[in-house]
Amino acid sequence: MFITNKGLDSPVKMDLKLPEADQVRFVDISLLLVPSVDGIQYDDWGNPVNYHILRVHPGYWPTPRAL
Repeated sequence: MFITNKGLDSPVKMDLKLPEADQVRFVDISLLLVPSVDGIQYDDWGNPVNYHILRVHPGYWPTPRAL
């Protein structure tokens, strides 16, 4: 994914962020009706046209708040 990285020492702040494979999946069951495999939609020729990436890793467990 292309992101803005304000910490770069360059006038151009564009950077890449690579999601983990676990984050590429569907959350909406209605999307399973289109040609797809685990979060990647394909066109009629088998080319990927859309990736569905979760905002948060599915294994993320927030730490409990201190009392």
